[in-house]
Amino acid sequence: MSDLNVCSFTGRLTKEAEIKLIGAKQTPCCEFSIANNTGFGNYAKVSYANVQLWGQSGQSLLPYLKKGQQVAVSGEFVQNDWTDQNGVKHTMWRLSCSKLTLLGGSKPREQEQEHDYNDDMGVF
Repeated sequence: MSDLNVCSFTGRLTKEAEIKLIGAKQTPCCEFSIANNTGFGNYAKVSYANVQLWGQSGQSLLPYLKKGQQVAVSGEFVQNDWTDQNGVKHTMWRLSCSKLTLLGGSKPREQEQEHDYNDDMGVF
C-alpha cells in the first residue's frame, strides 16, 4: 500500500516560469518557484518551493506565470537525487503539480481561474 503524498499551498512566483524539454521523449515541463509567506511580525518567514507542471498544461499557462503572480498549487512532492561532476551528492525536492489556480493578480478584483491537470502528469 502506498503512503499519502499530497501537498497544497499558495504563494507568488519568484521569477518567470520556463519550459524545459525533459528525457528522450522531450516531454515539456514548465518549471517555476514560489515564495510562501507565513506568520506575522517577528514570526514572519518565507519558504520557497520549486514546482513542475508537465505537458501541454504547462505550455498553455506559461504566459500567465509571471514574477509576482499569486497561485495555489496542489500535487505530490518528488525527491530528485544526483551526483555532480565533483562527486558531491545533491537532493532537491519539487512539487509535481496536478492542480494550479491563478489567484489575484496585479489588477484588483481579477477573476480567479482554476485548472486541473491530473490527466497531463508526465512520466518520462
